[in-house]
Amino acid sequence: SVVLKALWLSGLGLGVLGGGTTYFLREALAEYVMGDLQYAAGVGWLGLGVAASVAGIIFSAIPQGLQRLGDFARINVVGNSLGSVVAVGIIWQFGASGIPYAVICLPIGVAAVAAVTVSRLESSRKSRSDESIRSAFAEMLRFGGVMLFTSILTVGTMMAVRSAIAQRMGLDVAGYFHAAWLMSATYISFLLSSMAADFYPRITAAVANGADPGPIIQDQMHFGIVLAGPLVVGIIAFAGPIILLLYSTEFHSAAMILHVQVLGDLLKVLSFPLGFTLLALGESWKYMTVQLVWNLLYFGIVLSGLEQFGVVIVGVAYLASYAVSLTLTFFMVRGSIDFRPGCKLKLTAAATVGLATVVSMLALIASAIVGYVAGAVAIALLGAYALHVVSSIPEVATRRHIRRLMQIAKALRSKILNDK
Repeated sequence: SVVLKALWLSGLGLGVLGGGTTYFLREALAEYVMGDLQYAAGVGWLGLGVAASVAGIIFSAIPQGLQRLGDFARINVVGNSLGSVVAVGIIWQFGASGIPYAVICLPIGVAAVAAVTVSRLESSRKSRSDESIRSAFAEMLRFGGVMLFTSILTVGTMMAVRSAIAQRMGLDVAGYFHAAWLMSATYISFLLSSMAADFYPRITAAVANGADPGPIIQDQMHFGIVLAGPLVVGIIAFAGPIILLLYSTEFHSAAMILHVQVLGDLLKVLSFPLGFTLLALGESWKYMTVQLVWNLLYFGIVLSGLEQFGVVIVGVAYLASYAVSLTLTFFMVRGSIDFRPGCKLKLTAAATVGLATVVSMLALIASAIVGYVAGAVAIALLGAYALHVVSSIPEVATRRHIRRLMQIAKALRSKILNDK
């Protein structure tokens, strides 16, 4: 009850502050960002999007914190779907002039669906003292300050890297970097956001109740690498066709970056639960230290190797930075709760990273056909293991479509063995 009250008050204040600031500074923002005052009206409308974004996050945080993941998923799926349909209709009807209105459709859609969903939840009627609300609000500010700092640090690093590439190698090469980064960030965000929605409330509850968080961390790391494996290998093996589909043949250099960069995403998936564990333990300064090390190392490697190795260095820097980040985070968590990964996690991680590395090397060195074939084989192996892991979860195994998939898999396996 206290947390909800503090959440409502902080959300209301931040929403009004962010939306109002965007609206009242619309002319300055239009001139500084867009370079033309004629866009001031559109920027002013974005203030509504800022306020709606804060409201959507506040509403969505409630079912997530209560571990009502079904409601949380419906808010995002239905809200974004409705917003996307309306946004596409606006662009279809009004063209470029409708862009500002299309942009704000997504946060408004999420906020609207979230408000309806939360209104159906039973609200607490317990009394709340002002002092307890202020204490909860102060804790939110401390936590939010760390997350805000790391977010600004990451965005600033990306802007600095993009600027350095543009100045030294031209805007076209900066475009290759941006395309590769956007692809890497987009596909992995689906998995990481799902992990965060489920894992953080559970690990926080375990720490608060004095339970051993080790098994939860272990399961989350194992499940994350299992689900990420086929996805990462697919991006590596078919980076060329994917870039061609989304961009054009002129962006072939972006495929070279992806062959190396997405290997770092496997390490990112492994380090993700460890970073959230530091936050759950209240050791935000350690989390902030890891993020600072990652950004400084990434920027330093890119800056020092850009002229000698070309744009492919950004992929190498990404992989190397996450290797250091994973190692540093692991030892920080181990020092706090004596966390030690089990054999199953070690073998799964080693096999997945090994297969992905082999496919990446073949895609870079051998012909495209060899890379496609190796990728297909690796995807089949990792996909079969992922299906086995997912189907072993009791809540999933009882689903009718999962049982049907397992029956098909067993029938195929029997057919192959009988033929042999």
